[in-house]
Amino acid sequence: MRKTDARDGEFGRVQFTPIATDTASNLVYRELKHAIRAAHFQPGEVVSLRGLAQELGVSETPVRDALKRLQEINAIEVLPNRTFRFPIVTIEKLSEILAVRLVLEGTATELAAASMSSETIEALDGLRKEEIEAGEQRNVVRVMDLNARFHEELYEAAGNETLATLIEQLWLRMAPTFRATVEKMLTPDFAPRNPLPSDWLFRHHTRIVQKLKARDAAGARSALESDLMDFNRVFLAIHGSGDQVPAPAKSGRKRRA
Repeated sequence: MRKTDARDGEFGRVQFTPIATDTASNLVYRELKHAIRAAHFQPGEVVSLRGLAQELGVSETPVRDALKRLQEINAIEVLPNRTFRFPIVTIEKLSEILAVRLVLEGTATELAAASMSSETIEALDGLRKEEIEAGEQRNVVRVMDLNARFHEELYEAAGNETLATLIEQLWLRMAPTFRATVEKMLTPDFAPRNPLPSDWLFRHHTRIVQKLKARDAAGARSALESDLMDFNRVFLAIHGSGDQVPAPAKSGRKRRA
């Protein structure tokens, strides 16, 4: 952004924000948002400013700026000693967020369905097929990444920037909790209750694609709402009705402090 310094002559002098710093901050912000949406972080996981800077290969300044922006939308919590924690969502808060997601994501799906190109529908169908394959392989990280991409492409097709921004903010708050649930669903001890967890995970995505191909906007919205509500029901079945979602056991992944 440019600004004028009145001290530098009658007409002022244009001052520019350093491009490298601004670009680095935005790149780090986008990288962290992608990692969160794809559920690379666990609920309650603590990271440090220094550790993230080292992993991203940048100085601490753009990381600090990105984390501040994430804090502003409640996607991360600030702790002492320059550390940050991904939120552990309470059951009550989960219900509140679900009610809002049904409205926002349902509306985005209906808008998208009304004008979505055949190419975009085919791209969504391709992601759906990859999701099922990743689920059969019990690849949690890939499942979450593909799931995020499926929903992102669906909502982007609505062509409503305000709607997309609000949806993204809720996803960033919820993504670590999504991972804790899907991780449990894809473990062998869950399989007896659900022999084909990948089919369950993405059967609503199959229905969404079918409705999109049929140019049935209301049907696509209904399928999306069923997707959200069914996931919520399984979430409660897995985690119970306690006050908050328990943080999962440590995965063994190490982050530099």
